[in-house]
Amino acid sequence: METSELLAVLLPHVRRSLEVAQIEAPDIILLLEAKVGSTTAPNVDHFLLRTLRRMPLSALLGLIMARDGLRPFLEEQCEVLRCRLG
Repeated sequence: METSELLAVLLPHVRRSLEVAQIEAPDIILLLEAKVGSTTAPNVDHFLLRTLRRMPLSALLGLIMARDGLRPFLEEQCEVLRCRLG
């Protein structure tokens, strides 16, 4: 699966996790949206969507960090969040 397709699948779950935790992370969302671009999410299995819905934010970001070039930025942003949240 291409990175943009993976992000198109994961982005709604990352947004939901941030909203549920009441965390503002616009830089992370903007980066993911830019990487998704106009790519639409491929059709994925209902079981996968249910699994993603149950995953914590850290696990979702871990899936994304494994992709090319995203790790340094996301690690930096996660550290910013850790400092902000205390």
